[in-house]
Amino acid sequence: MSYSKEDLIKYRLARAKEAFEDARILAAKERWNSCANRMYYACFYIVSAYLTKKEVKATTHSGLKAAFNKELVKTGKISKEEGKLFNKLFGIRQEADYEDFFIVEEEDVAPLLPKIEKLIAEIEAIITREQQHTTHPPDNLSNLSRARPTTTPPPSPRHFPLPENNREFVFARAAIC
Repeated sequence: MSYSKEDLIKYRLARAKEAFEDARILAAKERWNSCANRMYYACFYIVSAYLTKKEVKATTHSGLKAAFNKELVKTGKISKEEGKLFNKLFGIRQEADYEDFFIVEEEDVAPLLPKIEKLIAEIEAIITREQQHTTHPPDNLSNLSRARPTTTPPPSPRHFPLPENNREFVFARAAIC
């Protein structure tokens, strides 16, 4: 079984939302290092979904960050402040995950939760807008009245069917890690 580009985008959108919900749960339990990790991965998955839509390959976390800056910040689709937010979160996550004795404090992470939630929503809206634009480009006024197809919500990552041969899934995952 193979997946389409749209399937991969839906999957990554669902993973972004799940990771953000995990961050909220961890914040409520005051687990700030883990909360920072899950917020970063929420951003990672939403940016990855956008890059998949644009057919931009990023094979490392640094490559994803660079592509985020190039494709979303420099083009003005995302504000420079939001770009700095993702880059800050990248740094916090790196230190929290890989540096010994690095403790993330509540004041460093808690204020980022609503900002990250907004960033995720904005990138998802950009993906949706660009999908509609490329799916149905208006070539004349008669097209403006044409009904748009409705989309179904993305499946939960836990319920996203894996291919019988996991090789394709593993390859797709390895390409972004």
